[in-house]
Amino acid sequence: MNYPRRGEPIVPRLLRPLVVDRRPSPFAIDPDSELLIRDELGAGAWERLAPEVCWRVSMLVIDRVQTRLRSLPAAIRDTPMPAPHVALGLPIERRTSDTLRRALAGRLDGERWTVGRYVKIRRFGGRALVDLLAALEANPETLVSSTGHPGSAADRALNESLLAIARQLPVAEHRLNLGELRHGRRGRPIDVGHLLRSAARLGHELSFRVIELGGTRVVIRLSDLTAARAAYRIAVRTVRAVGVATVEGVARQVQMITRSPVDRGFVEGLLRDLPAFRWLDDEGGWFWFVQRSNPLLANVRKVLSVVQRLSIARLAAVLFRSRTGPLPSPAVVRGVCRAVPEARISDGMVTVDRPLDRRAHLNEEESRVVRFLEAAGRGLSDVQLRWLVREIGLAWTPIWRLLRSSPLFEQSPDGRFCLIGST
Repeated sequence: MNYPRRGEPIVPRLLRPLVVDRRPSPFAIDPDSELLIRDELGAGAWERLAPEVCWRVSMLVIDRVQTRLRSLPAAIRDTPMPAPHVALGLPIERRTSDTLRRALAGRLDGERWTVGRYVKIRRFGGRALVDLLAALEANPETLVSSTGHPGSAADRALNESLLAIARQLPVAEHRLNLGELRHGRRGRPIDVGHLLRSAARLGHELSFRVIELGGTRVVIRLSDLTAARAAYRIAVRTVRAVGVATVEGVARQVQMITRSPVDRGFVEGLLRDLPAFRWLDDEGGWFWFVQRSNPLLANVRKVLSVVQRLSIARLAAVLFRSRTGPLPSPAVVRGVCRAVPEARISDGMVTVDRPLDRRAHLNEEESRVVRFLEAAGRGLSDVQLRWLVREIGLAWTPIWRLLRSSPLFEQSPDGRFCLIGST
């Protein structure tokens, strides 16, 4: 429970102007002081820095806050804070909690709690202030439910809105459920960015932000900013390379890269309302993005240019022949096939009235191998194909890779290569 705590900021945003010393120094700046100037040192610092570096910098933060406590700027001193009985529910140090309990034992008047009032508590020093503000920044639910101007209906409504947002993250802005507060008097959707700015002006320290992802405004926790951007990049990159992706697969990659506790729910909440996002099998977690080109869709068109009728199961086997891990469900393959206007799906089969134009979907190497195999009828062995390829002046290695990876070709039990659907 001791500060600094993993997942919490090393430098609370409210105290950053206090701890960053921008005055020129006649002495050489040590690496930790340099880091304090260059890095925001929020919750994401734990993913970039070694634990011992985080600990050393935190000691520097405490020292600077303690030495400048008597000269707190008014903007910091007047910042609203939750009452001590609320703060005791946070993961703070035992020394801080003992100090707050002693303050509660005395008679406290009804004055509003601010940073300045906390600093007046006996034995509540720089370390306790940093400890409490770091815990508050990492727990916005506590903050938005307990700060502000008591007794104001507008302020209570604002607190309720902020608390409702904090419970739904991550979520697209237009999907936020704020009950009666979802729309203004004229039925216009609430601008969450404007709501957050208004709350900040009233003294609320908020730990979530509105960011732009794939053409949609998404509300996320500040501590999840790095993970959110990584999840979006990984999802887009995977779909561009493979054609489809799973939310679990994206979550696993984000965990490996950022060391953040990301799960399926986080990735799903982040991506599901993007304009290009489409479920292929929501139960299995398979999705893709609507885009100008998709390698999986291109392979389906290749197959339908050489065969008019094929089972979904057989099509799935050739589309994902090189995939490691579990194969996509039939629902995924059906969803991909539905994106081909000429295709019909019925009774576990995909059918086209006539083969698609090969000139539009096959490259030169694929077209030549297809003609060889069509002429052979029963297929060709690799030796026969090797001679045919050499006779027309093609290199064998890329053709061999094509035979092993392309969905156009299958290998029979006796080792002959055949066109998909011909056996």
